[in-house]
Amino acid sequence: MERTKQKRSRCFSCVLFVILICFIGRPAAAQTTGQAREIRDEKRLSEKFERWQQLSEKEKALLRRRFEKWQAMSPARKARIQERFKRFKSLPIEKQQELRKNWRRFMNMTEGQKREINARYARWKKMTPEERRRLRNRFYRFMQMSPEERRQLQQKRERWQSLSPEERQRIRQRILEKRRQAQEM
Repeated sequence: MERTKQKRSRCFSCVLFVILICFIGRPAAAQTTGQAREIRDEKRLSEKFERWQQLSEKEKALLRRRFEKWQAMSPARKARIQERFKRFKSLPIEKQQELRKNWRRFMNMTEGQKREINARYARWKKMTPEERRRLRNRFYRFMQMSPEERRQLQQKRERWQSLSPEERQRIRQRILEKRRQAQEM
């Protein structure tokens, strides 16, 4: 308890010191032209300090670790993150909310589910634009199917996956032969 009070008092002293530095030694012209901005900055700083005070020790420790991680990053990585953040902030509010919702869903997944999604994303990135277009079209067709058609497709998929690799290869060969014959006609 005593340590917490000491930390808070040190933090408050630092904030107070920064505020004093901002106002001491400035020429009068600078104080008048930038006065509105300084007042906003001071208010924002005060609000941030209040929010910091309301955090639990666990939340503060998490933020400190994140800050240390940020400090250890290369300038190039920081620049990429900052660019992504700017793009995120430029999105409409609805899209930002949707992305946050999806991020929370992702963070609540098991490690296995996260690995699977990351693997799918890696495969997606390696696809050509034509392959992506075909995959999107298949997805849209799937979404337009009735629940019964989807169930039947799922059963077919399960049967296919239960086949041995040799059986799958034989079926693929037969399909290719039938396509060639159809093209020759």
